[in-house]
Amino acid sequence: VWIGCFGMGVFLLWCDWPYGAFIMDIIFYAWAFTFPLLYFALQEGSPSRATLGMNGLGICVVDDKGNGPIMKAAAFNRAILRIVFHLLRDLPFLVCLIDKEKKAPHDRASNTQVVWRHEFQ
Repeated sequence: VWIGCFGMGVFLLWCDWPYGAFIMDIIFYAWAFTFPLLYFALQEGSPSRATLGMNGLGICVVDDKGNGPIMKAAAFNRAILRIVFHLLRDLPFLVCLIDKEKKAPHDRASNTQVVWRHEFQ
């Protein structure tokens, strides 16, 4: 998909179409926000409760009560807020350093927590 979108944008620029760069920007930003949103939301909202990297580290996402998997709405909320915080240069993630429960702002907003998988089972 990405190669096809990139190829279409390059073709529009090569043809000297006046709006080629604008369309290529739209394609890039739509892909840059949609892919992480779907990746994090669908992975963390699945029965595995974790992304591929989280599985490798042995951690998973559960709700505040320790139940899992989290609801799809909470997973999308976490994903949207994670993208917003990355746009803010990851400064909101520094809250984890001073928070007693070591929860990120997107965990607080979606009432979730990240736990070691062996503690959850």
